[in-house]
Amino acid sequence: MGLKSLNYGDITFKYGVFATWPMMLFYGGFNYMRDHLLGAYLAVFMVCVVYPIITYSFFKQKKHFAKVLFLISCNTFVLFVTNSVRQPIGTEYFYIVGAVGPLMFLGLDRPKTIAVCMAYPLFCWLLTIFFPESFTEFFILHKFMTDDPNPGLRSKMNFFFAFLLVAAMIVSYIKAMSRLTSDLIEEKHISAQASKLSTLGEMASGIAHEINNPLTVIKYKIRSLFKKNKLGPEYKQMEVDIYRSIDRIEKITHGLRKYSRKGESISYRWVKTNSFL
Repeated sequence: MGLKSLNYGDITFKYGVFATWPMMLFYGGFNYMRDHLLGAYLAVFMVCVVYPIITYSFFKQKKHFAKVLFLISCNTFVLFVTNSVRQPIGTEYFYIVGAVGPLMFLGLDRPKTIAVCMAYPLFCWLLTIFFPESFTEFFILHKFMTDDPNPGLRSKMNFFFAFLLVAAMIVSYIKAMSRLTSDLIEEKHISAQASKLSTLGEMASGIAHEINNPLTVIKYKIRSLFKKNKLGPEYKQMEVDIYRSIDRIEKITHGLRKYSRKGESISYRWVKTNSFL
């Protein structure tokens, strides 16, 4: 029996995508108003092209591809935005989000993918620190280079958003783990109950057999008793009642033995409850 919930990585990933989607829209509009056209165009491209591909892939059960694409595209977005502004504006803080993401999204059964996805933001950060001019010239970013009128405020804003994303990812991770733990506990209880029922079924066959043996003896002795002593008609109804009770017990034990046998179907029938009350 499988767990009913998604695994913790899927839940955290869904929260991460839904959290960054509106943030990307806000970031695109903010850059457009400040004439940072490359940041605005990249944000629109992410929202209109990359995110729909990620969402479609995730719901088509290509979850691993969707997660890797999300991590790579977000870090690449930060890399291009960082190198298209002449002043440091704190976009490097988002590399922390990119480094934490693989641990939150990807399963521990894929250590190589986790290592690659965690190394990619470090690689982007090294490009920004040591080769900013080469990167800018290679991708012709100098045509989009802009100056930020208030880099200090922009840096604080980016730090706040990066901190908010990391906090949201950690909270969603904790919630996912709590949900997974509750499902594991429920699964354990269901498994224990199934084990009890299985044991009860095995015991039912032995109990039915032990009841049938003395019941057969009782039935034979009663028959012999009534035949040998030739009791009067006033005892006839007593004999009928005894045989009827024995037959009922035999039907119950037969049902128990039938229930305990694997692969044998059980027949059901309607009964009137008034006859038992």
